[in-house]
Amino acid sequence: MLVPLLGIAACQVIDDIRYRPKVGPLVPDAMTLTGVCPIIPGDPCGDSNLTAEVSFSRDIQPRIHRTTPDGCMSHTLMPTQPTVLFDVSTYSSLRKGGVHSGANIIADCRPCDSILVQKLSDRPPFGAQMPMTTTHWSDVDMTLLRDWIAEGARDN
Repeated sequence: MLVPLLGIAACQVIDDIRYRPKVGPLVPDAMTLTGVCPIIPGDPCGDSNLTAEVSFSRDIQPRIHRTTPDGCMSHTLMPTQPTVLFDVSTYSSLRKGGVHSGANIIADCRPCDSILVQKLSDRPPFGAQMPMTTTHWSDVDMTLLRDWIAEGARDN
């Protein structure tokens, strides 16, 4: 269930290469207080379809692992590279992020603040676009990912 919340900015800007978001005045996180993500009318970063729930296991994980028949080769190699250490093989390892992103890889309820969304986009604000292969995520894939995060990025 999603709860309306008015007057809170949906997206924040990444501060520098260390991926520290600029933050304004501290506002209690609606999900922490209520257990659900807020609905902000007209929010371009909000859930695009409030009647459909996006599932990690059904919708997101298969997209992460589909780049090659054996999974996303660029990411399966990353856990062994000391400068990245980004493992997408499970929900919990994905949520940990890599050396640079850490837990900011996914910002619950805030897809615009999620480094994963930024790095998969056509023009990431830092570094190279993921995945490192020529097979990039489609608009449909990106919408599902943003919706999953807007719904709380649950392990469902």
